[in-house]
Amino acid sequence: MATATKTKKAAAKKTGAKRKVAKKAAPKKVVRNRPLLDADGLAAEEARLRKTYKNITVGSLRNRGEREGYGMKRTVEITCAKKDCDNKRIVATSDLHQVKFCESCTAEDRLARKTRARRAAKPK
Repeated sequence: MATATKTKKAAAKKTGAKRKVAKKAAPKKVVRNRPLLDADGLAAEEARLRKTYKNITVGSLRNRGEREGYGMKRTVEITCAKKDCDNKRIVATSDLHQVKFCESCTAEDRLARKTRARRAAKPK
């Protein structure tokens, strides 16, 4: 079977025939048709999120599209997790699992992690 395929390819090269290429399907457009939450729905959703993420500011959950720069995502305001820092940060609910600190503390933490990694990798 492999020789038949090689023969077809060789014949196509000699005759200059173009190979048939399958066309790619257009990507499907994501349609978000869930209804927006009312005040009671937002409060219930925020309570559910606060069980998992303790640093969410009470009353800060917003519906999709209400905050500029976040598209069609729900957003919340979190308080920085560092002890001495009370800064706030707006985050999409889909990012809550990976955001703990305000933007300035995130930069400091990232630099500290890089420094620790460099020192650990440095030969003694």
